[in-house]
This record gives sequence, C-alpha cells and structure tokens, in this order.
Amino acid sequence: MKDTNIPISKIAILGFILSLGALGTTIVAMVGYREEWWRHIKAVILAGWGTFIAIIALLVLIYAIIKILRDSSIKGILVSILGLMLIAPILFGAFMFKYNAAKYPRINDVTTNIENPPSFWEMPNPMEYPKEKFAKLQKNGYPDLKSLKLNQSMNDVFKKVLKIVKENRWELISEDIDEGQIEAISKSLLFGFKDEVVIRLKEENGATIVDIRSRSRVGQIDRGANAQRIRSLIKALQQ
Repeated sequence: MKDTNIPISKIAILGFILSLGALGTTIVAMVGYREEWWRHIKAVILAGWGTFIAIIALLVLIYAIIKILRDSSIKGILVSILGLMLIAPILFGAFMFKYNAAKYPRINDVTTNIENPPSFWEMPNPMEYPKEKFAKLQKNGYPDLKSLKLNQSMNDVFKKVLKIVKENRWELISEDIDEGQIEAISKSLLFGFKDEVVIRLKEENGATIVDIRSRSRVGQIDRGANAQRIRSLIKALQQ
C-alpha cells in the first residue's frame, strides 16, 4: 500500500532548482550578449556554465526519479519531469554545438570563389579571404560551393538578391547596383552573433555570375553556418 504521507522528494526539488538555474544562466548569457553587456567570450563562458549546471541537474533528476519509483510514490515525479523539460533544449544545443564543431571544417570564412573571392568594402574590419589558411579546408569540407551562373540580367538578379536579404531580415549595409555588390549582416537566432555577407554580381555574355562570401565576425570556427547560409541563398536565387 502506498504511503500518502510521503513528502515530495527533496532531491527532485533540488534538481528542479538546478534546472531553473541552468535555464536562467543560459538566458542571461544570450540576453547579455544581445544587449552588448559583455563580449562573446563571456557569453560563451556563461553558456558553458549553464550547460554544466544542466548536466548536474540531469543527474540529480534521474536519481530522484529512480528513488521516487523505488519508494512506490509519485510525489515529485511531475517536478522532475518539468526539470527535465527545462534542461532538454540546453543539453541538446550543447550536444549540437560540439557535434558541429567536429563535423565541419575549422574555418569561419567561406566563399563560392576561392580564386577570386568577393571583398568587403563597407564592413568595420574588411579582411581579405585567408586563402592560404582556409582554401584547402573549404574544398574538402564544402566541395559543392561554386559560383552561380544565371541567365538573367544583372539588374534583375540584383533586385532578387535584395528581396532575399529583406525576406531573411538581414541588416542591409550597402547596395551598389553599378558595382554589382551587396553587403549585409545576418544574426544567429539565439545569441545574435553577427556574420557578414557580401554578394558580388558580374555580367558575362548576357548572363550574371553570382559569387557569395560569408564570414563570422567573432569566433575562429563557424560550425557550418556560413556554408549553409550560402547554400540557402543560392537555392533561393535558383528558384
């Protein structure tokens, strides 16, 4: 017979409190960076602490559930499940963060034209594409990224690129139809990390050659984000 006088598991409550702490730390890391309270390094460190607390919470909650079931009581199960739900996105995000870091080339600057990459003109730190350092890694990691040829006028393609930039809600930095160049900034969904994008258009025998370059403003690796952005832009132009 179940003992209805068994109190709610203190271990479950502890796990839930740790889950709240993990979630709060992660949110503070994201909001703090978006509001420019601190640099990205501190945001990453805080997010790391959020993940560490989430792992501790996971272990505590698993132990709590086992103990509750062993004592033939359901008191504390709901609290434990809520705690697990709170930390699930944090743990999944941390796993994907590590997985993508191992899966993709350790570069943060990607282009469709390694031999003659587009140059940034209007960005605060317009560095050249580090060809000697990144070219081989990009060829091995993203062999599909190449210049796009469209059988349309440069003016038409230019308008389509501008439309895509606005639809993606990128921050438009510059547009020069005479030079055939557009520069914009894309922000990551959660932390708002800024990636810089330049699209260069050139007319060639009645067609338009599109070259794209995307680079991360902070961090030494991008975990595939820049290549995916270029692929999405190419796909949108092809459609």
